[in-house]
Amino acid sequence: MEQLIALAGLFLTIAMGGGGVVWKITRMGNEIRDHIDTETRILNSKLADIQRQQLEEVAGLRREAGESIAAIRTKVHEIETWARDEFVRKGSFETVVARMEKGIEGLGEKSERRLDKMAERIEKIGK
Repeated sequence: MEQLIALAGLFLTIAMGGGGVVWKITRMGNEIRDHIDTETRILNSKLADIQRQQLEEVAGLRREAGESIAAIRTKVHEIETWARDEFVRKGSFETVVARMEKGIEGLGEKSERRLDKMAERIEKIGK
């Protein structure tokens, strides 16, 4: 009987020890899971902050690029207007147009003379 009581005591001690180990492991597992969840939330928050900062930076860069392009476009228009006003005066433009008209008339006359000569040659060859 004493052996039976000792054996029951041993069994109870092993069962309680095993239950304690299982309880301790479960508790540690829950603590680890809670710690992982906390760290995950912290990392997700940091990631969201970084993404927000990047979006703000991209928006700023786009705005700056748009402003630069608008400034360049304005400057190009100013230069074109200045060049037009400075280099093409009405009097000089009319002079250039008159010269071009004379040159074109001269080319037309030369072409007609050459065509007449070619026609005469063709007629001579044909006779």
